[in-house]
Amino acid sequence: MLWYLTHLFHIGIEFHLEDLQYYVTKAIQGEISPEMKNLATFLTWFYPLEQWHEMIGLEYLRNTKAQWIVIIFYKPQYFMQNGPATQLGAFPSTWIHKTYPSEVSRSSCRYRSLQKYLCQINKIILVEIWPSPEILKPWEEDKPLTPYQAQLKQALVEYQTNISDPKEWSQEYPMFCCQKAEGTAKEEKKRKIEELNLTSDTSTDYDADYD
Repeated sequence: MLWYLTHLFHIGIEFHLEDLQYYVTKAIQGEISPEMKNLATFLTWFYPLEQWHEMIGLEYLRNTKAQWIVIIFYKPQYFMQNGPATQLGAFPSTWIHKTYPSEVSRSSCRYRSLQKYLCQINKIILVEIWPSPEILKPWEEDKPLTPYQAQLKQALVEYQTNISDPKEWSQEYPMFCCQKAEGTAKEEKKRKIEELNLTSDTSTDYDADYD
């Protein structure tokens, strides 16, 4: 199954870092258990076991707190022309994506980030990440209002209903604004004259217009 999947997709596999390092060491020494031979064969599709041991060891030294490691595997096949014959060739590639302090699935944020990364490099969008137009999102579904929501909706309707028509109360508003503006201008003129001491005659009519 892994052979087939890695031909089509980039596959991310999570390993416990110390267990993987221990397993690769044992495989190099020829002390591998029968049930683990398939994993050893799978790893050697991409790199020799000695190179795996070095890669994993360097990653562990970079982050001693890391407990889990995600490795990306990809082994696409191509038809190649070799003289008159057509041969099937494979170009395996693999790299360490990231290390984590705990399993990726234990953190929804890290798990979703890994999902998006795999979808991006595989050029595929899962339904869980981008639902089809036929699937309604939770916030798009028509759900009955709760009693509290219904009360708020009714209060909003009553508030909007009780707002009086602007035509009924705004007829005298322009005249009121004009009178208020005139009074403010006269008060300002009087204040400036007093500040400048232009006159000491208390009988001066400050409401008179000056050119």
